[in-house]
Amino acid sequence: MKLIASSFKKLAVCAVALLVGALVSDLQAQAMKQSKAKVRAVRGQVQYKATAAAEWAPLKVGAVLNPGAIIQTGADSSTDLFLDRIQSVVRVTAATEIGLDKLNYAQTDEETVVEAELNLKSGTILGNVKKLAAASRYDVKIPNGVCGIRGTEFKVSADGKVWVVTGVVKVTYQAPGQPQIVVDVKAGEVFIPPQAGQPHQVVNIPPSDPTWIEIKIPQPQEGGVSVTITAPSNPDTQPVPDKSDVKPSVTVTVE
Repeated sequence: MKLIASSFKKLAVCAVALLVGALVSDLQAQAMKQSKAKVRAVRGQVQYKATAAAEWAPLKVGAVLNPGAIIQTGADSSTDLFLDRIQSVVRVTAATEIGLDKLNYAQTDEETVVEAELNLKSGTILGNVKKLAAASRYDVKIPNGVCGIRGTEFKVSADGKVWVVTGVVKVTYQAPGQPQIVVDVKAGEVFIPPQAGQPHQVVNIPPSDPTWIEIKIPQPQEGGVSVTITAPSNPDTQPVPDKSDVKPSVTVTVE
């Protein structure tokens, strides 16, 4: 009899826990609001679609993009985005296509919880994300994986290479027919996906090394943001940054 009562009590506790969890999740979902991306700079030929079904149109400085928009940059072109409420600055570099799949946020009395998802279909992006609340998610999807950003200065390429300047990026990568790789890439490290039968690499380069990006970026904030970034000369053909000729630099000013 005691065993039955104990089992019933455990079932009741589990049921209450599940109910509370469902209610909390529902309240969180209801509290989420849509943020926007504000275009701060456009260089060269850059176009966008407001939705996947829309026609391509030239992207202009001052434009405000909603979740679902797709951006495409031409050769020698780029655009800088400020993700409002997400507190992130992103540069979309040349020959890149990216979708703004999710830009959600919820404001509480103590913090802002964000749910951002960028879909990097091709090319490369650079970004700076303000330190996020513990419940936040900021993901960059790539064709063979996803990069979980956490208050980080980073560079991600669609081919799977990930550079982390500060903070940590959780890389989940799975090439077709290969086992899944999950690794935390920390400040000063470069993740290189497996190639031609070779295992993946996480290469450590001291933060003081001149090959690293020299960053002077204030935390992303509302207002006029001007970003000037020079990325490594040829990241797709250099598996590891070369100390002799890769000296990228970044400068950001807030007007």
